[in-house]
Amino acid sequence: MSAVMLVPERKTEDGFEEHFGINYLGHFLLTNLLLDVLKQSGTHCHNSRIVNMSSATHYIGELHLDDLQSRQWKKSVVCLEHAPRHFLVSLVSLDFTVAEFLATEVRFTDLLTATTTIMQHYLLLFPCSCFYSPYGAYAQSKLALVLFTYHLQHLLVGEGSHVTTTVVDPGIVNTNLYRNVGWVPKALKWMTGWLLLKSPEEGASTLIYAAVSPELEGVGGCYLYNEERTKSVDVSYDEGVQKRLWTESCKLVGIPDTTP
Repeated sequence: MSAVMLVPERKTEDGFEEHFGINYLGHFLLTNLLLDVLKQSGTHCHNSRIVNMSSATHYIGELHLDDLQSRQWKKSVVCLEHAPRHFLVSLVSLDFTVAEFLATEVRFTDLLTATTTIMQHYLLLFPCSCFYSPYGAYAQSKLALVLFTYHLQHLLVGEGSHVTTTVVDPGIVNTNLYRNVGWVPKALKWMTGWLLLKSPEEGASTLIYAAVSPELEGVGGCYLYNEERTKSVDVSYDEGVQKRLWTESCKLVGIPDTTP
């Protein structure tokens, strides 16, 4: 399925905020519609596999359960102490707009001095109340995918189903997903993308690994980066938040929530 990143504020045909609707709700609904077929297809020796594509951006995502449509993005403090280094590179490449300057205060701890210097140049912090943030909406949609993956795996294990679900971070890949960033990062991407960014084939490697590797037979509920299990952001392991997101998602797409 397709994804969008940093698009201006707009809605899908169904009336959902575009990042949340395309990047998360579409995957949530399609998975649930196919779940019975996947359960019937899986066996003890060969489980059916669900692979969701998230992003390192989820590390700064905040799930606003009272505002999943990102109508009022509120100022917050984001600590990147445990964020992976490849994510810091992606932050610099995404060209924070003035909206992000106002919406997000970023605190760095024990990170590369060069990255800190660049980000300090970008982050202009002013008082704010609320407004739409494309970056915040994108990060929230990617966090939602991680939460959804973990909760679905918990449900599948509880049912004894021969289906596993995994979430993948492809890294920073040289694709058209960056078409909505500013002209400066576009120029940098054009000049250095061949050297610094992954090719689409390289970006797909962890996705393929999650889908077919014998090492992951019967294994689910994990976050993969460069074909290795990696710790996702702490809140993604909160089962209460996972359940609340699942319930709200069922309401939004109009399917019954039959989970206990």
